[in-house]
Amino acid sequence: MKQRRSELLMPAGNLRKLKMAILYGADAVYLGTPDMSLRTKSQFSLKDVIEGVKFCHSHGKRAYLTLNLFSHNKDIPKLEEYI
Repeated sequence: MKQRRSELLMPAGNLRKLKMAILYGADAVYLGTPDMSLRTKSQFSLKDVIEGVKFCHSHGKRAYLTLNLFSHNKDIPKLEEYI
């Protein structure tokens, strides 16, 4: 049986925190924008998300984009741009 390594997954509330988490040893981070997340304290714009994901990938790390919200019909057009 293949042995799986645990993953250190940390929250990233903004771009600075994302970079700190990766530089201090996180294997991955999770993030979201305020309009697509129940975490209203998230301070990511879509531009920040793109920069953060590129930063993670340049360090061989993962970034998980969260979509945790109570969606309404008005949110559906935003999903295409978000994803």
